[in-house]
Amino acid sequence: MENKNQIGFQIRQLNNMFMRYMESAINSESNEFPKVTHGWVLRYLVERKKKGLDTYQKDVEQDFKMSRAAVTKILTALEDEGYISREAVDFDARLKKVVISTKGEKAHKNVVESIEQIEKNLENNISKEELAIFFRVTSQVKENIIDMEKKLKERSK
Repeated sequence: MENKNQIGFQIRQLNNMFMRYMESAINSESNEFPKVTHGWVLRYLVERKKKGLDTYQKDVEQDFKMSRAAVTKILTALEDEGYISREAVDFDARLKKVVISTKGEKAHKNVVESIEQIEKNLENNISKEELAIFFRVTSQVKENIIDMEKKLKERSK
């Protein structure tokens, strides 16, 4: 296979394998979430709530590097299931704060242990030094993508 040594191909393949496993593992232990991303968003909301931070859709879009449409779909699904609510704010009638519900917090707790165990398993046979290199390389790949996106935008102006 020619593209076996291409970064993009490896990222895509790794993502496919990881997401397939995560969804199987989490759904086998808890039928809370049809999608792993829903669990990550709830975790994000819980962490921000602990820090006393309000969360808006734009925060999720930026921190997850996802499109508005994708985040809207996730938040709508979570809202439909009663895991979150979107509440109006006094200072802007168009803006809605994303608030995790008691049901969402409970569901989050049920999934956290599974996610933490999976993370530990992912680190099997990888030294701390190798992990540090991995995180440095993935960070640089992300920066390279951001630079490429900027250049693409500049060319399209």
